Parts: sequence; C-alpha cells; structure tokens
Amino acid sequence: WQSVDPVNIGGIVHSKSQGDTKNWIGVAAPNGTCVVSYKEDYGIILTWSGKADPSEPKYPFNTNETDFFPLLYETEFWQDMKNNTNFEFDSRCPDSKYVPAITTEINKLNKSLLQQPNCTWAYLGDGRDRREAYRYLFWTSLDTDKVGPGKEIPVIIQTGNGNYYVSETTTGKRNGKDYVTVSKSLITQNQYKEILKNGKEFSTLEAAYDAYLKALGNSKYNSVRQSQS
Repeated sequence: WQSVDPVNIGGIVHSKSQGDTKNWIGVAAPNGTCVVSYKEDYGIILTWSGKADPSEPKYPFNTNETDFFPLLYETEFWQDMKNNTNFEFDSRCPDSKYVPAITTEINKLNKSLLQQPNCTWAYLGDGRDRREAYRYLFWTSLDTDKVGPGKEIPVIIQTGNGNYYVSETTTGKRNGKDYVTVSKSLITQNQYKEILKNGKEFSTLEAAYDAYLKALGNSKYNSVRQSQS
C-alpha cells in the first residue's frame, strides 16, 4: 500500500481531500474491499468499502500553523539580512550556516507544514526593511535531491505579507554544490513575480494545499512523484 498522498493506483491519482470522484468512490481502509470496474466514458472505477477514521485529521499538518515568516525573523542572523536584496536559504543545502538556525525555529512549531517528512522548503527574496511583500517561502512535499535538477515541480508559495499561491518551479543546482534546490536561480523580482503570475492565489493555507495536491496529481508530474518511491 502507498502511504503517500495523493495515491496512484493503476493510473488513477486520488488525494484524501478530493472525496468521491468518477474514478474513485469510498474510502480505502484496513479490512475493506475494492471493486474494480470500467466505464467506457471515463475508464477504471475503484469502489472502496472501508470507512474513514473519524479521528483522522483532514490535513497531515497542523492547520493552526499558517504564517512561517515570524520564525525566520526569530533567528539570530536575520538582522544581518537587512542590507541583502536577494537572500536564499534552501533546506537541502548541507553546508548552510543559516538553515540550521531556521530548522531550530521550525522545530518549535507543532506539526507544521514545514515539518512534513521529506518536504523541501526555501526562503528567498529581499531582506530590506518594509520589503515583506518581496519575500517568499517555497514549499513542496517532494525531496528535491531525489527529484533531481531541471525538473518541473508544483510548489506552495507564501509571501512575506501573508498571501498564498500554488505555482510551478524548476529544480536547480548551484555552482560547485551537490544539493538540488527547490528552484533554479532567481535573481530579480520580475522572476519571482513571473512565478506568482503563472500560478494561482488562495486565501488560506488549506485551500492552497488542496490545490497543490490536485496539481501534483497531474500526469506531467508522474516522474517526480515516482522519484519518491
């Protein structure tokens, strides 16, 4: 059984938040059954007999943890960023002097999105005063080191002024570095704005996460999902 969400069975991709669809009816659960049928209009149908555990939360993270920039500002080094027009802290960077400090602050949260297993995050943008709207947190449930460079992946983006987006980035590598970043190098604000423009804005983290799962289920991401297996 696949423990990831969404699950891909025989080409049918389904996430818990979707509920019933044309191709997936019911809930897969222990001691349940699955009837596999076929309709010419829309293909294979998986009908499950299991029942959902009522105590199971809808989201795998604490939905009360929604703003991830205050923890960045709690780090000792943040004051040093005030003259930096384009910082980058990527969680996959093995020799970063900044990532451990950020991770320490993340670990103070309670089962947040940033604490999900194998996820990759990166803080990027402008560190100067009153430039909150030009700071960005990129998040993906994928381990970018396993995905590899030059791959398109879906991401949730939170801006420093509290907006959420779901868009797409292309993974990259930095010169002389072995790790794979959540995005190829972004230098100008126009590049950041283009990523936001190519995505969609959402009012809540939950809505953005639902949209992210839907995007991740797209067949164009089959190879990056499979890299997690």
